[in-house]
Formats: sequence, structure tokens, C-alpha cells
Amino acid sequence: ALIRAGHDRGMLAFSYNLAFGVYADADKDGVSSDWGLLKRKGDPASQDHHPLPDAWATNKLLVLDPANPGWLDYLLPRQKSALDRFVFDGWHIDTLGYRGPMFTAAGEPVRLADRFAPLVSAAHRAMPEKLLLFNTVSLYGHRELLAHPALWDDPGLRDYADLARLPTETLAEGKPLIAALYLQKNKAQRVDGDRPEPFNPPSVLLASAVLQAAGGTPLFLGDLQGDSDSPAMLST
Repeated sequence: ALIRAGHDRGMLAFSYNLAFGVYADADKDGVSSDWGLLKRKGDPASQDHHPLPDAWATNKLLVLDPANPGWLDYLLPRQKSALDRFVFDGWHIDTLGYRGPMFTAAGEPVRLADRFAPLVSAAHRAMPEKLLLFNTVSLYGHRELLAHPALWDDPGLRDYADLARLPTETLAEGKPLIAALYLQKNKAQRVDGDRPEPFNPPSVLLASAVLQAAGGTPLFLGDLQGDSDSPAMLST
């Protein structure tokens, strides 16, 4: 119902899923420890992981090699099935930024940014009719992915000059850039029922104007809140 409501309002719906994370007990579902990334060579106890709040379904996600053939064979059919069944328009592929030096289970050193392009290419082959957005957190992996058709970028912008520079550089490679602009983020997080604190319209309009003038696309809108008749809430 949420996806239909978005489509009725001219929105695209993307399934959000991390490129390389699984629950700690994923071995029960066929995930192999051989696909994991280790912080210390030859030490299985150093399996890299991303912590989550204790109240969530799992308190950590194990980090795997996104280009491992076994992981791709496991992940992509399941991801495609979810996209098809719920009529998603594409997949928002999330990452975690720079993780430091890492090694495969076999002891090979890994530069994680170099492992993103094989996953994106395999995803294109597995679901060519779907759009792909790849979140290069803090620009980690940005350069390595410019050869692919869509980027969702989270560059940690410092000023408006940065906001203009990034789409210009990306367009020079013949590819588009989407920037999630979290303006007044603290206000967005203080929501009292149906009455979030008001945003500062001039700052939102100025950021949008700078980005679009440079050829980029801003992302301002969050999920539809409540039932399908509720308006979309600004989550910038």
C-alpha cells in the first residue's frame, strides 16, 4: 500500500538493503563464514561487524566481502525476489564507509572500495529492469563507481562550494549524482506526533538551487507517514 501511494504521487520506491551485512546467525540460512571480512589476518574472531541498538532485531551486522561470488549467488536472487514481489522500482544499496584494513577468510588483503563495482555489475546483470542507487558514504568508493549509471551520495558536505563541485565532477564522467541533503537534521528528529518542527524554507531552497544549478538532484522527502493518505514529511 505504501509503494502504491508513492507511485500515485509520482515517486519511485526503492528497497533499502546493505551491500554486505548479515545477522550473526546467518549461517543457519546458508551464509558461509568464508565470505566474511576480518580485521586481523587469519583471525576468525576479528570478524568485522557493525553494531546496532539492542532493541533491534539483531544487535550487530557481520560485514562480508561484497564481491565474493558465493555472497553474490546468495544475495542477488533474494534481492530480486523482494523487488519483484513488492513492485519496487529499484534497490538502494547502502554501505558503511571506510572500515580500515581488512582481510578475506583466506588471508588476502581487501580494499573495500574496489569490491563495490563487481557487486553493482552483478546486480545489473541479475535485475537489468531495476534502478540501482549506491550510497558511497563520505565519498568512500565514489571514484570507483563513476562508471555505473546511478549514485546516491553522502559526501559530508562542508559548504555550498562542495555542493556545487560534486555534481560537476560527476557529470564530467557522464553520470548523474543524487545528494541526500540532511538540512536541519536535528529538527527533523524532533517530531511530536503529526507536528514536526518547521524547517527554514530559505536554507532548503538555497541548497536545492545550488545543487540543481550544478546539475545534481537533491533528495528531500522521506517516507510517507501513517496511512496512504498522509502527506510525505520533509526529512532533510
